[in-house]
Amino acid sequence: MGPPPPQPPPPSRRGADKLHLPLLVQRHIAHSAPNQRHLHVYEKQAYKYVKARRHGVAPDVDHLAALRLSEAKAEAALAAELLQAGAIRDAAGKAFQAWKAYISHLAIRHRELLAEAAPRGEVDYAEWTAPTSRLLQIAAALEAVEPGVSAYTALALQLHEYQYNGPDPSGVLSNFPDDETAKEAVAALLEELKRRVGF
Repeated sequence: MGPPPPQPPPPSRRGADKLHLPLLVQRHIAHSAPNQRHLHVYEKQAYKYVKARRHGVAPDVDHLAALRLSEAKAEAALAAELLQAGAIRDAAGKAFQAWKAYISHLAIRHRELLAEAAPRGEVDYAEWTAPTSRLLQIAAALEAVEPGVSAYTALALQLHEYQYNGPDPSGVLSNFPDDETAKEAVAALLEELKRRVGF
């Protein structure tokens, strides 16, 4: 008798993690594609606003705000599902995107307030897309009419960092020493989003 046939190697832990979330991953993919198109529509509409404003035309900015709000709700709902399934880093990323969309929604609604804080009294198109690098600045300008947005924006940015770097007990790559602490932070941000916008 010859030697027994080689046995296949045991599945890696990484593979096992993926196997217990197939339906959730499929829903994630199904959600992401239309949501990316949704965001693309928003950016096109915002760009049209900038061009129209330069020509003295007043477009429907309420529609832009509504697009961002619906994006925030969709991202927050998905973040809650991911968190419940134990995909903490993915949930952190979606919670950050939800808060970022919400800040953009507020920036559009309170554009006059942002204009007062702008150096030339004019809101840049970038303010409306709420780029990550300017989130704290925008939130600080909104704090007077939306108390608490600065603190939660800081939390959202920490979760954004955690999403990419994971936990770090040394505090160098992430402010979260472990996943459990990050999980509590994601839950807190989602709770605040639910209080503000519902989803």
